[in-house]
Amino acid sequence: MGNTSYGARRRQAMRSNTVLALNISCEARLGAVLASVALLVMSALRRPRGRVLVVDDDPVICELIATTLAEHGFMTRRASDARETLYLIQRESSDVVLLDVHLPDISGYQLCRRLRDDYGDSIGIILISGERKESMDRVAGMLLGADDYMIKPFVLDELLARVQRLARRARPLPRTVVAGLTRRELEILRLLACGLDPAEIARDLVITPKTVEKHIEHILLKLGVHSRAQAIALAFQSDIDAAPRLIDLTGAASENAAS
Repeated sequence: MGNTSYGARRRQAMRSNTVLALNISCEARLGAVLASVALLVMSALRRPRGRVLVVDDDPVICELIATTLAEHGFMTRRASDARETLYLIQRESSDVVLLDVHLPDISGYQLCRRLRDDYGDSIGIILISGERKESMDRVAGMLLGADDYMIKPFVLDELLARVQRLARRARPLPRTVVAGLTRRELEILRLLACGLDPAEIARDLVITPKTVEKHIEHILLKLGVHSRAQAIALAFQSDIDAAPRLIDLTGAASENAAS
């Protein structure tokens, strides 16, 4: 009887130890996953939100714009004329160029055309004018390759929003992520990595939330992952330059479970 009781207690203790070991193992794995995600997020947060070149021959305006953008995570450079602009971009390209239309050497319109001819769509260009002229000036700027057009004086928050919009789309995704994805899917993946939710992406791209969700389904299928969190993690690992908001790990876990 005593031996039977001892054997039962021993088996119970062994089962308890096994369960404890499994729990510790699961907790360790979960901890490792969370630590990896945290490192990916922190790495992305340390990267600049984009590279912006501010081109204006007024040093006060240049300083104001560059300082504002730097405070919001952008890496900024400044140029006062077309020659300096071309030199700086040849040394290191920019994601967005804020280009005043009145420069001391050539006009901003001419420089805009030169940048578009030389660099294609890899650079976002915002023309800035100090004159409130007819809409034909805006049209001319767009025809010469500008992505946007603003008139001084402008609200800095509006300028920041327009720069952020262009910077999100400026850089191509690495080939490890690009393979098999359409242009629209690449755009949506980049915006997901920037922290936008489907409703925000729909507004940004002027499409319906249902269309965004359908594209996300295709993205997950093509990348071989089961959740948005995994797609974002893959985007981070592929070194997408973005400035994401902090990922809601609880939401990501729920999404994984639902998938």
